[in-house]
Amino acid sequence: MGAWVALVLAVSGGPATLETRYFETAAACQEWANRITTPAMALRPDAGHQVAQCFHVRELIARLAQGR
Repeated sequence: MGAWVALVLAVSGGPATLETRYFETAAACQEWANRITTPAMALRPDAGHQVAQCFHVRELIARLAQGR
């Protein structure tokens, strides 16, 4: 498991899903997240879309522990 995790919120006509994907480097995580995130100008309530954001695993654990 890598030190970086991408959280992906995906919406496509049904309930939203939260997915994770792990990476060894921040650059690899960010490149992948940028590639799969739906551009802001394409976001529409009637169309499927997904948004990804990268976190260092320790940062994510700290945020979750603080309830953020």
